[in-house]
Amino acid sequence: MQVLRLRLESHDPCDSPVGVLLNGELKVDQFVSAFIQHGGRRGVHAGNFVWMARGIQIEGRMSGVTNLGTHRRPVFDDCQPCNARGVMEGRLCGAVVRTRVRELRGAQIMAAYRIRFRASRAGIQGELGGVLEGSVLVRCR
Repeated sequence: MQVLRLRLESHDPCDSPVGVLLNGELKVDQFVSAFIQHGGRRGVHAGNFVWMARGIQIEGRMSGVTNLGTHRRPVFDDCQPCNARGVMEGRLCGAVVRTRVRELRGAQIMAAYRIRFRASRAGIQGELGGVLEGSVLVRCR
């Protein structure tokens, strides 16, 4: 079990004005990984997160697959091997539990993430970098 901390910053021109409001930190106090034989092989990971951003608090769960390559032939350009080491891909789902931004009250967050890390037989180590892309779902008014 590990602690996972990610600093989240918007990246123009990809993010909407709402996305910029979500700059902050995502923390997983109990991030769990399991691998086939050792950390250099295929695995899975999961954990519950708290995302803090400018008076906004989002809570939810993230989970996915570790040491994989999904962007490859025959469907995509051949930019990853099928067993790309040091890659976590998955889905993050959460709910806004506290906010002063009226438009975000009761909102849900659904996103895909791609995280790169230093792969080792011991598993996930060192600094992480990645991309989080998703949507903020709000009730129709």
